[in-house]
Amino acid sequence: MSDSTLFDPEAGQFFSTVTEPKAWTKRYRDEHPELDENNQAKNPLYATYFSKEFVESILNQPRPASSPCVGLRIYRGTDSNQKQHTILVGVDPDGNDIVYATANDGTANLNEVMVGNYGRGCPPDCDTTGTGLMAD
Repeated sequence: MSDSTLFDPEAGQFFSTVTEPKAWTKRYRDEHPELDENNQAKNPLYATYFSKEFVESILNQPRPASSPCVGLRIYRGTDSNQKQHTILVGVDPDGNDIVYATANDGTANLNEVMVGNYGRGCPPDCDTTGTGLMAD
C-alpha cells in the first residue's frame, strides 16, 4: 500500500530472527524499569498472556458476513488505580473497532461486549525459560 493511512486488514509480518524482537523488548524494559529513582515499585507491564480460546472468541464473534472480524487491535490502558492493562478488540474490514457482538438480526448486541482484558500480566507472570523475549 502506498498510503499508510489506509487500513490494511492483512497487516503484520514476522521477524526474520528472534534477535530484533528481543532487542526491542529489552529496550522497552530499560526505558520502563520496575523500580523508580527512589527504588519504589512502578508496576510496569511488559507483556500480557491471553489464552488461545479467549483470542479465538474475539476473532470468531458473531458478525454479519459483510463485516466479519478480520483481526485484533491491541490497546494499552491504565485503570483508576494507575495499573497498566492490555485491551484486545476485534476489528472489522474497514478498520473499525468492534465493541459489541452482533445479534442474530445483524444489530449490535449491547449485552455482549467483546472487548477483552484481564490476561496474565508480566511481571509477574513472565516467560521463565531464559530464552523468550524477556531474555537479555
